[in-house]
Order: sequence, then C-alpha cells, then structure tokens
Amino acid sequence: MISSKKMVSYCVSKFAAAGFLFFLFFLIVFFSSDMKMYQTVEGVSNHVLWTFIFGYSILASIFIDWLIKKYSVTQLKTKIELYAVAGFAIFLLFGLSMYTVIAGTVGIFCALIFYLGTVLSTHSRIFKYIFAIVVPITLFVLISRDYTIKKNWKALQKDNSYAASFDYFNGRQEIPIKAVKGQTMILTRQFHAENGGGHGFHIVDEEGRYVGVQSISEDRMKMNVKKAGIYRAVVTGDEVAGSFYISWDSENK
Repeated sequence: MISSKKMVSYCVSKFAAAGFLFFLFFLIVFFSSDMKMYQTVEGVSNHVLWTFIFGYSILASIFIDWLIKKYSVTQLKTKIELYAVAGFAIFLLFGLSMYTVIAGTVGIFCALIFYLGTVLSTHSRIFKYIFAIVVPITLFVLISRDYTIKKNWKALQKDNSYAASFDYFNGRQEIPIKAVKGQTMILTRQFHAENGGGHGFHIVDEEGRYVGVQSISEDRMKMNVKKAGIYRAVVTGDEVAGSFYISWDSENK
C-alpha cells in the first residue's frame, strides 16, 4: 500500500511537470509578443489552456503511469510514445482535419515537455517544489494584474455611449452595458487609428464569457440578450493612437 507521504510526493511531481510546461509556454508567448505583458497575459489566460495543462495533462500522465506499472513497461521509447499518443489523441475528439493535426503536433510537443518535467521532478526536490508551488503562484499573481497602458487618455461616458481619444493605448477598456432578458441590443462602434496600431472589439457577460453578436453593417451589430445582467463591451488596443466611439440602445423600446 502506498504511504500518504509517497502519494503527496507523487501528486506534487505531477503539478511540477504541469508548472514546468506552463512556465515554458509563458516564456514562448512573452518573447513572441515582444515582451509586452498585456499581450502575454491575454495569451496565457485562456481557461482551455489551463484545463489542458493542469487537468488533462496530469490525468493522462497518471493513466500512463498505471499502464506502465500494469504491463511492466521499462523501455524509455515506449514511455515517450505513450505520452506522444496522449498529446495527439485529445484533439481527435474534434475530428480529423488540418487544424487538429497541427494542434495534435503541438500537443505531442507539450506532452513530451510534461514528461521531461516528471523526470526532472523525480531527480530534484528543488525543481519539484519550485515548479509545483513557487512558479504557478508567481505566474498567477502576474497574470492577475492589468497591464493596460494609456497615455493622454480623454474619455466621455454617457448613459448609452462611451467615447475616448488617446495618444497611446495598449491593453483593454471595458464599458458596462446593462441589459434585460429578451432585449435586442443595437451596438454601434467606430474606431479611428492615427498610426499603424491594431485594435479589437468583443462583448463578454458577467462571467467573462464571450457573447455572440450579429453584424448589421460595418459599424453596427446586434446582440440578443438571453440573460439579464451587466455585459461589458471590450475595446482592445495594440500600441495604437487615435479615438473610438461606442453606443448602444435597445431595439425593443
């Protein structure tokens, strides 16, 4: 029978491997976004990513360990193949296509990094506890902060509109929109960029989930309100200078 101490150590090693994988992913996103923290946080805050790394990866690794023990697998090649299969197989649930093959290839790479993390955690207590506890907590604190940068921001907010001008905007601006169940909200958005910076726009509900909208024209869209609450219109900027205007009203007045 496995002692509680060994069980805790085993679980910590799995979280260390997940923390190691997440840390490397964080670094890749950080450097690929030219070391911009806002873009990095946006890239690593996806709930699906966290579920994959700290959920599926750990459970798959435990299952692989069970197979290895049950069938007395000793060859390193076989262990690596099992992790590679686990990294690819999850994406076959979405069907076989070019996209799932690409995602599966990335999944294989991630699975092998996870396996490397499990090996390193069994050989180093320092590695195990740093990546199981210190690194995840540190990264969680980092991604919990808002890294939006605004320069010379001038805003005017009214009951059903929001306008802003700025010399520099990198991050996000959330605008609350109160909606009643059954309403059809008509939203108008206009964005004027004075440089080559990028921008985006989307709607989220009170839980931060994306809300679908239907395009009416280039600047207008409508949103069918299925649940009453405070929705948020989210305007994003990528090192942009200029101005934007957002307005909303109910079609069911």
